[in-house]
Amino acid sequence: DADGRANTRRGREAAIALAPHCDLVLTGHLHRTFALPIHAPSHTCWFVGASTAFSARTRIEPAGFNEITITPDEFHLTRHIARPDLSFEPGESFKLARKP
Repeated sequence: DADGRANTRRGREAAIALAPHCDLVLTGHLHRTFALPIHAPSHTCWFVGASTAFSARTRIEPAGFNEITITPDEFHLTRHIARPDLSFEPGESFKLARKP
């Protein structure tokens, strides 16, 4: 359900086809942080995107990257955000359940 120019033709159909076979899909090109679930019969598959890590071009979000810690029951996602001195600092954290 992305807005703007980055919609992928048949993207929803591809995501639904992948979900039963994957727990986590790392996506890109939207330059926005997101975590979207698709619920398969046995588990939840997460599609996760990050903002731009290295570009100085203006985007909706500041530059950053995601750190993902994996446990049997969840993915713990921490968003790291660029500071003016070009270092990164931890920002918001999210717990993404792997079970339905």
